[in-house]
Amino acid sequence: MASLQNSLNCLRLVRRGLNLNQQRTLVSGPPAQRISFAEKCAHGAVFTATIMIIPLWVICHIRSYREK
Repeated sequence: MASLQNSLNCLRLVRRGLNLNQQRTLVSGPPAQRISFAEKCAHGAVFTATIMIIPLWVICHIRSYREK
C-alpha cells in the first residue's frame, strides 16, 4: 500500500513540473567479509532441510493418509 502511495505522490509531483532526481549507488567488488565453504554448506543443508521436511513427512505417512 505504501508503494502505491509513493507512486501516486511521484506522479503528482511530475504533473506539477518538479524534477525528481534519484541517485542510486552500486557497490561491486570483493565481499567485505568472506564466508567459509563449510558455513555455506551448513546454510545450504539447513535451507534444503526446511524446504523438504513437509514433502518428506507426507511421503513417509502416505499409507496412513490413504487409510483414513
